[in-house]
Amino acid sequence: MIVDDIDSLEGQDEAAISFFVSDVSKTPSKILFTSRRSLFGYAPNTTQVNGFNREDGIDFIKSRIALFGLRPKDFAEPHFDAIIRVTDGSPLYIEELLRFCCVGVGLKEAMATWEKEGGDLARQFALKREFDMLSPNAKQVLLAFCLNKGPSTLDDAEVITGLSKTAVQGVLGELQRLFLIPRPTIVKGIPRFDININTRSLVLNVMSQTDVFNKIQSNVKRLSGELRISGERRLEVTEYLKQGAILTKLERFADAEGVLQNGLRKYPDDPDILAQLGRTYARWKPIPRIAEAKAHFRRAAELKCSQEDMYYHWWGLECKDSEWSSAALAAESAAKLFPNNWKFKFYAGYACSRLGRQLKLQFASDRARYQLRKADKLLTEALALINLEDLDLSEYHLHGDILRCLVLNCEAQGHVKDMARFLTQWQKEHPDDSDRIQECSRLIRKYPDLDRQLLQ
Repeated sequence: MIVDDIDSLEGQDEAAISFFVSDVSKTPSKILFTSRRSLFGYAPNTTQVNGFNREDGIDFIKSRIALFGLRPKDFAEPHFDAIIRVTDGSPLYIEELLRFCCVGVGLKEAMATWEKEGGDLARQFALKREFDMLSPNAKQVLLAFCLNKGPSTLDDAEVITGLSKTAVQGVLGELQRLFLIPRPTIVKGIPRFDININTRSLVLNVMSQTDVFNKIQSNVKRLSGELRISGERRLEVTEYLKQGAILTKLERFADAEGVLQNGLRKYPDDPDILAQLGRTYARWKPIPRIAEAKAHFRRAAELKCSQEDMYYHWWGLECKDSEWSSAALAAESAAKLFPNNWKFKFYAGYACSRLGRQLKLQFASDRARYQLRKADKLLTEALALINLEDLDLSEYHLHGDILRCLVLNCEAQGHVKDMARFLTQWQKEHPDDSDRIQECSRLIRKYPDLDRQLLQ
């Protein structure tokens, strides 16, 4: 077993170090550790690996010059010897020094910096210079890739940063031109970016004191369930929410927006403040700001907002505009957070059923079939969670709506036998439902054989 760069775990994941040093060493496995520093207690078993010799160093330098697109005529034989000397022949440092030249720093200045600072300090200096050239969006995406555990997808970066897919894709070339992120590996058809541990450690060290670092780190922790909200922050956020809600109720919408935006400036991407701002936009007079309301609800959901009513408001707005795909997303996001809430499964199933029927009319058969099957699954899961005896009057009517939706979903798929089964259940549990009587009459005219199946 090879454990590469174990010193990079120091102070971050002591449990991993303990596992490799203590637990694995008790097994028959052979372990090779690599480290940039001498490991305590391992001196007798340590082999010092020196940098490149002159011949290998020159070959490596030429390969990096070609890779980075630098002009070979700017590098003469004496330069090669100087580069190897100031970097101690380390391939890592040679690569960083030449990358420094990619951002407009002359070779002479780059070598002077390396000679003056040396090693990792010079790397940090070079990286800061590269950061100065990055756009704000590129810095956020780079941090998202570095703070997220394991390889990251473009969807990960989109959710963590709050940037649009177009914006995330737009900065990839910017980051790759500076060789800050590698080419992606394709896993199950999805590109995944895995930042090497040296670059990841260096980026986090250089950017750890910035405001954007705190924002991205909070989002990563929130998405992984690791964020612990302090009592002081909770009280302050609650105060922003209370003021925003009161001002919205008084129809002082601009004042409510100002208060909530102040809250977001202090606590960027706080999901509860985003949700309240969405409500304010949805109720705005004289003309509701629906597009902004939906965008804030979506962002709050991406950050796992725990307010159930927010998802209901978002779903309702999407349904009103017949945006069935977005309505399904709203309800499914809620159903994942609240798996025992049968209403969200119904709302998601309803939206998927409407989307499936819409796609069927557009002759998108495969997509329609997928959505209709998905609706069946969500609606039957919702039914399984319901105890009729526990329902109040409004919930009882909603239960009837689930059965109606299942019937219509069966109609869209041509499943007459299942349609008869749900119609029978609907008749048994909601004998006075006028919708059932109308649907039953309509469907018997459409499917004459249905009447016989209902009698059976």
